[in-house]
Amino acid sequence: MLIESIEHAEADVTERFVREWRVEGERLAGSLESAFTTDGELLAPEERAAIEERLAGLRQAMAGDDYLAIKAWIETVDLATRAFAERRMDKHVRAVMAGHRVDEFAGEPRTTRLDEE
Repeated sequence: MLIESIEHAEADVTERFVREWRVEGERLAGSLESAFTTDGELLAPEERAAIEERLAGLRQAMAGDDYLAIKAWIETVDLATRAFAERRMDKHVRAVMAGHRVDEFAGEPRTTRLDEE
C-alpha cells in the first residue's frame, strides 16, 4: 500500500496543481470580463483583440492537463493587461479625488469606531 501511494503521489500533486492553476485562470478571466464591461472604453480595439487572443490561449490551456502551460498563459495575460490595469487605476483614483485637494488626504488618519473604543 505504501509503494502504491508513493507511485501515485506525483500524479496526485500534478492534478492538484492543474486544479489550482485552473481556478486562478478562471479568476483572471472573470476579472477581465468584468473590467471589459466596466472600463472597456480605455482599450484600443487592437489592444483588446490582443488580450482576448491571449485569453483564448489561456482557456485552451485550461482545457488540458499541463499546469505549467496554464501558469505560462496566466503570466502572458497578466503582461498583456498591465497597461490597461494602470489606466483603470488612474481613472478610478481620479474619480475618487475629483473635487478634493491632495492635502485633504494627508495628515492625521480618520478615526473609526474601533479607534474610539
